[in-house]
Amino acid sequence: MRRKIITIGAVFLMVLAVAVAGEPNGFSGSIDTTGTDCQREGFEETVEITSFSDEDNTYRITFNGSISSSDPCHTAEKEINKLEEGVYEYTVSTVSDGNDMCMQCVGEVNYTGEFETDEEFELRIVHNGEHVETLSRPEEDEGKEEIQEFVDSGENWETNLRTIESSCHSGGDIGVTDHDTFLGGTDERAYNIEFSGFIETPNPCYIVESEVTRTDEGVYEYNIVPVQDLDEGEVCVECVGLLEYSGNFGSDEEFELRVMHDGEHVETIPADNNGNGEEVPGRFYERIPVINRVFSWFSGLF
Repeated sequence: MRRKIITIGAVFLMVLAVAVAGEPNGFSGSIDTTGTDCQREGFEETVEITSFSDEDNTYRITFNGSISSSDPCHTAEKEINKLEEGVYEYTVSTVSDGNDMCMQCVGEVNYTGEFETDEEFELRIVHNGEHVETLSRPEEDEGKEEIQEFVDSGENWETNLRTIESSCHSGGDIGVTDHDTFLGGTDERAYNIEFSGFIETPNPCYIVESEVTRTDEGVYEYNIVPVQDLDEGEVCVECVGLLEYSGNFGSDEEFELRVMHDGEHVETIPADNNGNGEEVPGRFYERIPVINRVFSWFSGLF
């Protein structure tokens, strides 16, 4: 009798452990129905990764999918099984939501799914018994290393803004880090400002564009806007990004430039400063080749 009680107690503890831990074998998952409708023309069942992370020895993937159903009044359910080491099967099926007044048409059910485990994995997505996709760690875009240029112009101004490089933010200054004012130069505008700096982005897969507003006579607001730069189906590394940029702004009038980062003011570049804290006679100065300056200096000695 005592042995029987011990056996029952052991079984109870095992059941309780499984209930607390969730799904066995170190993995778990979820699914949510995000929408249903009559099936569109040309509908195909699809699965697409939306995010992937591998922090603290936990591998997590989220994805969106679309599955066919007999009518729109269905929801998505899932079942997950481990096939072998590092290989899992995530089966999606549809069940009626109990609506007796449903539209008479073949339906499509859209869902978002999540899967998490403690090892590198392949996840086989199965729809109603048919394999449709295998998901695994995506090839990550670590950020843009090539220079990309955004060009814009107005009635009496023009600008180019270049994305130099983007990466995970591991420290460093945010804002305009250098600037220079001069007469003539880029695009033959009379007055020009060159500048460079760093802006924080949600992840490294961004480029920058500019929005320019003339707020007053000789005053321009220069808003630097991060724009996500991912191809369809591409997934970016999960980290806060740091993007380096440089640009030139030229106008036919003397001006000051208020630089903004996504609507937040970070720097005002006055027209009478050459970027080194040194007052420049005549506000903007004319760039003279170094060799010419050397000759001028020697001429002044005689």
